[in-house]
Amino acid sequence: MWLWIALFLSLIVALLAGRRALLLVTMLTPLLILILGSFQPPKERLLVRRSLGRVTLVLVLGVGLAVLLLRPIYAITFEGIADRFSAGFDFSATTLDDSPADRSQQYIALVRGWAEYPLIGAGLGASAHGSIRSEIMPWAYELYYLALLFQTGLLGFLAYTAGIVWIYSSGIGIIKRGGVDSQLLIPILVGTSGLLIANGTNPYLARFDGIWVIFLPLAFINYSLLSRDRAHNPTFGHVRRLREQL
Repeated sequence: MWLWIALFLSLIVALLAGRRALLLVTMLTPLLILILGSFQPPKERLLVRRSLGRVTLVLVLGVGLAVLLLRPIYAITFEGIADRFSAGFDFSATTLDDSPADRSQQYIALVRGWAEYPLIGAGLGASAHGSIRSEIMPWAYELYYLALLFQTGLLGFLAYTAGIVWIYSSGIGIIKRGGVDSQLLIPILVGTSGLLIANGTNPYLARFDGIWVIFLPLAFINYSLLSRDRAHNPTFGHVRRLREQL
C-alpha cells in the first residue's frame, strides 16, 4: 500500500514540476522496464510483465485522478500538459518558450566548435564561440552530450561512451542469470537510463553530486560480480577460512 501511495504522490510531483524531461522519463519508464525485463529468465520475465501491466494501468488512472484533483487549485489540464510538453520541440521564432531557442543556439555553436577540433576536442572547461550560458560557468551547456563531444572530441566521447556501454552489457549479463541481483538491478538501470535521457538537455552529470547516477549501477555490478566469484571460486573460501584462523 505504501508503494502505491508513493507512486501516486510521485505522479503529482511530476505534474506540478512541469519539467519536460521528468514527464518524458515517467512515460518511458514502463517501456524501459519491459526492455530490461525481457532479458530475464522466462519465469521471472512473465512475472515482471504481469506486474508491469498492473502498474501501467494504475499509472494511467493515477495521472487522470491527479489531474482532476489538481485542476481546481493549479489549473492543470491535459491540454496544458500536452502544450507544455510540445513547446519544448518548437524551434520557431513565434514560440513563447525561450528554452528551445537557447538550445538551438547552443547546438549550432557546439557543432561549429567541434568541427575545429574533431578528434581531441577543445578541452574540458572550454566554451563555444557564440553561445555562453553562464558567465560564472561558461563551460556548462544544457546540451551536455554535444558539449562533451565539443570538449573531449570524438576519441574522448567514445571513451566515456565505452564506460556506459560496459555498465549496460555487464548489467544485462547479470539480469540474464535471474535471481535477487537481477530483480534489484532492473530498477537501478531504469533509473540510470532515465537520468541519462534527461541529461541530454539538462547537464545533471556535469555536477559532482550528479555522477552518482553512473557509480550506483557500477558499484552494484561490481558487488554482484564479486559475489559470483566468491561462490564459484574455492580460493575465496580458502582465504576466508585462513583469515578466520588468524
